[in-house]
Order: sequence, then structure tokens, then C-alpha cells
Amino acid sequence: MEIVCESIQHLDANITSAEAANKLTNDIRQLYIENDLLENAIAKAENRFTCSAVIFSKRRREIWFIGDCQCRFGGQTYTNEKLVDRILADIRCDAIEYLLRHGHTIEDLQLKDLGRAFILDALKDQCNFQNSKGDNPFLYAVIDGFPIDEGMIKTIHVPPHIHEVVLASDGYPVVCDTLDATEKELQRLLKTDLLCYSENRCTKGVMAGADSYDDRTYLKIEIK
Repeated sequence: MEIVCESIQHLDANITSAEAANKLTNDIRQLYIENDLLENAIAKAENRFTCSAVIFSKRRREIWFIGDCQCRFGGQTYTNEKLVDRILADIRCDAIEYLLRHGHTIEDLQLKDLGRAFILDALKDQCNFQNSKGDNPFLYAVIDGFPIDEGMIKTIHVPPHIHEVVLASDGYPVVCDTLDATEKELQRLLKTDLLCYSENRCTKGVMAGADSYDDRTYLKIEIK
């Protein structure tokens, strides 16, 4: 979202993860207020402007995850997958396997993803877990204009000897040290698992006419 991108660019260098989350949250909430959308956003979580973010703080040498993003440094990739996504992905993939065994083809499932249709109501309902309160394993944090529990912001320390970090969205199933290697791995998986139901199990596959199953972002930062 443009508002979140703009806000991140103007965060103070000394800001903490909790302070950053509050700033981004307040900026989205102000958008609701200015456009008379707050009551609607409160009433139904699925109507909220929602995004995830992974942020590198050079001053604190920390990487902050708000939602399901990824980072990589020192030869290791760190993720922040939502449990509810993993469960729903498994259900969809089992449905796809069943459909392929019973007469459906990859081509017709690219036109209409019946596996995703099987979990569609649950995908909508899972919005009720975002930035929710209580002791629930399905809760998760996102930037949506509503308070983010500080404990749900995943923080990873970047050691002093690390001079490069990669930040990426979850549109890349595998994050490598270079964009070229990351893209090559994505293309390999798209060729071998077009519906994203076997090696790369997801809540959606590559639809007809699309070049991938999700949007994707890759950013390598050199730390000086």
C-alpha cells in the first residue's frame, strides 16, 4: 500500500518495532476516518485495508516482521508463516489431488480453482483472526489500522558481521542470495507444480493467463 510505503520511508531511525507498528497503524486508521470508513472496518475485518511488511532497522540492526514476509542473511532464510494459511493450504492441496484423480485436468483447474473454492469461505473468515485478542493459535499480525500486539511482531537480530540482508514477500517460495537465483527457483517450481499443490503447497495456484500464483517483491540491502 502506498500509504504504508510512504510512512516507512519517514520513520525515525531510532524508532522501535512497537513504535513503528503504531505509526503505520495510525496512518491507515486516519485513512478510514478521512473517508468515513471506520465503522465499516470495525464491523467487518474483511473490509479493512490490509498489508504485511518486513522492515530493516539499520540503527538497531533488527528485522521486524508484521505479517507473512521473509528475510535472508548469512545463508539462512527466516519466514513468518501464518498457521491458518498452512492449514487451509493443506486442505486445498488435498482437494486438488482428489480432483486430479477423478477426471479434472491441470488446465481446467487453472480456469477455475475448485480447490480454492473449497476453502474460500474460510479464507474470508480468517480475517477475523488478524490483530485479534485472546489466546488463539490462529491469531496473526498485519497492518490494517487496528492495534498490533507487540508480542506478535517477530524480531530478528542482524549480527555485526552481516553486511547484506534480503527482504522478500511470500510470493517467493524460496529466497536465495540473489534475485536471479530466487527467480530461477520460482520458475522451476512453476513448471513442476503449476497448481501449487505438491512441492509448493499454497492456498492458490497459477491461474490461466497469470505468470505466477502471487505478487512478489525482492530487496537486497547492503549495510555500510
